[in-house]
Amino acid sequence: MPEIAGKQVEFRERMTSRQWWPVYYKIITVPAGEMIPAAYSFDEAVQLCMAVVESWEFDGDPQDPGAYEHLGGNDEQTVTIFLALLSAAYRHAVSMLNKHLPEDQGESGGRSTRASD
Repeated sequence: MPEIAGKQVEFRERMTSRQWWPVYYKIITVPAGEMIPAAYSFDEAVQLCMAVVESWEFDGDPQDPGAYEHLGGNDEQTVTIFLALLSAAYRHAVSMLNKHLPEDQGESGGRSTRASD
């Protein structure tokens, strides 16, 4: 279980197709090498985190979009904590995606559907 800003965060190991689809779409639409925060709007980043985060020791419910606005309690820490959480959630989602896609998962529109870390 990763620790972010001294708090434990638990990521999902299993998701339904409905939970997984927006995560999958967000992963495959990020150009290789692009920084994740630059690729998503805040709301898209929160959606990815909500899909991947099972539980955490932060205040609030990880399934409540409003909980992501004030992670850590003060505005100076919130941005750093949110970016660390988003980065860890993204890496976890990519790892899950790569576990479930066969190696020969082909090209889709000229682009591989396998994600890169």
